Amino acid sequence: MLTGFRSNANTVLQVLDARFPQGAAPLDDVRAIVDEAVRTKQWHAQTGAALSAYIKELESKVASYDSFATVPGNEVSNIRNDLYVVSEALKLNDRKKSVPMSATELQPIIAFHKSTDAATRFIPTWVKVAVAMALGLGTMVGWRRIVVTVGEKIGKSHLTYGQGAAAETVAAVTIGLADALGLPVSTTH
Repeated sequence: MLTGFRSNANTVLQVLDARFPQGAAPLDDVRAIVDEAVRTKQWHAQTGAALSAYIKELESKVASYDSFATVPGNEVSNIRNDLYVVSEALKLNDRKKSVPMSATELQPIIAFHKSTDAATRFIPTWVKVAVAMALGLGTMVGWRRIVVTVGEKIGKSHLTYGQGAAAETVAAVTIGLADALGLPVSTTH
């Protein structure tokens, strides 16, 4: 994974260095500049040069590792956090169109997202299985209490078929929009 990061980082750096050349004045804290861009979802004047310098720092950090398995345990979360911040900053270009770029410039940025998202946005299989088992067993054991609470104790009047369908449709559209906009949402909402 980290080998793929290095090759994708080199192509992204070529795009960033061509588009945002490093100025004569050194940047104070590149992490703070990139964090601010990610937090506010706004591309600032120094963001491109800071992002380039940040990727170079990250690349030198991971240069001696082939995969996350070879990274010391106390470093893994820091490297994953750095990868996440870099990826989110680059998404300001390809998804938010903060800086207009051609399709050829966006191609390495999109490839970079695919490689970093695999390392930063994952859920181990054992966690998925454990959660599914816990939900299934909990519902199997306590189904009656759930059915009585949802079916009889919530609300004072029963819904007609049309009202039920409308409620389900509104819930589905709300969850779909929240997901599309990247807002935090749960099916319990």
